[in-house]
Amino acid sequence: MRTFTGSKRRDRQLVALAYERANRDDTAFLEAYPEAAKSIQLLLKRLCDDKQFAKPRKSKRGTPTEQKAKEAETEESI
Repeated sequence: MRTFTGSKRRDRQLVALAYERANRDDTAFLEAYPEAAKSIQLLLKRLCDDKQFAKPRKSKRGTPTEQKAKEAETEESI
């Protein structure tokens, strides 16, 4: 249940940030995000695609290509 609650919190946070960006004006918000009038899921998809709101996750070990390169280096040193 914790993961579900955390993801819903993030959804609410993204919508709040978008609303703040529209200066808390309903008409400006709906002009910027017409998906909001249709459904929350479409709005969240649009907000998640916008890199200013939702930053993509990064691995602490690097990208998969970097991980393979590091593995190759360690195998060569052995």
